[in-house]
Amino acid sequence: MEFTIKSGSPEKQRSACVVVGVFDNRKLSLSAELIDRASQLTLTAPEMTVLVGGMRALGANHRDTKVGILVENAGALTNEWFVNLLDMSVEWKKSDERDGLYVGSDRKSGAPKWTASSVDLVFGSNSQLRALAEVYASDDAGRKFVDDFVAAWVKVMDLDRFELKAPALAGGRGR
Repeated sequence: MEFTIKSGSPEKQRSACVVVGVFDNRKLSLSAELIDRASQLTLTAPEMTVLVGGMRALGANHRDTKVGILVENAGALTNEWFVNLLDMSVEWKKSDERDGLYVGSDRKSGAPKWTASSVDLVFGSNSQLRALAEVYASDDAGRKFVDDFVAAWVKVMDLDRFELKAPALAGGRGR
């Protein structure tokens, strides 16, 4: 890794730095990686929550996998994902097939209903994220969910749109 050091003198020094073993065997849990990515995008917990739920409801998954798509008809921007995630008639158990995968089965019949990842289930198991999920799962949250999703989506889409930002004035104040 090469970087430039600015010393007290006007001339710059170039130096090479060798980084050995810093990231060896580094493995974050999937939910920790979600939080890390959300932080990098400057998302708040409510913004992260509504974006994950909305994208799952829309069926927007890598390679069109069905993991985490907890809706009957993916493609509609509804709060159904949160309703189904928190449905107490569904019992979640670790999958025998893959680490980090969970199967949600009907408590009465035992029939499998959904497949989810640990990232999906963190919205039901973490107290703060669950509180947010419960807001979006409520019967009257449909409009709030859509409005919050759109606001969070616009925020993410505008993150690298520097031409949209107000230029700083000489006094350090923006528009």
